[in-house]
Amino acid sequence: MLLSDKYRYIGLDFETTGLDVSKDEPIQIGIMEIDHTGKIIGEYQSLIKPDKKTDELKHIVGFITGLSISDLETAPTREDILPHIEKFF
Repeated sequence: MLLSDKYRYIGLDFETTGLDVSKDEPIQIGIMEIDHTGKIIGEYQSLIKPDKKTDELKHIVGFITGLSISDLETAPTREDILPHIEKFF
């Protein structure tokens, strides 16, 4: 690998309720932290409960993510997961 040993590297993946930034929200996050050798040194994954009431996910979102509203009803809120993800940044 051609990664500098002066840095650590973060891979970040979000799933959202859609692509409209004015109304759609994150519903899942995944973070992977690696060192310069490619060794995983930290990771975190969680569903995220949307702030707005959502009766159903857009069909394409459910298809792509495999998630349903029932999966998200008991998920932690963005505020709940913040302490877990802050350490990566």
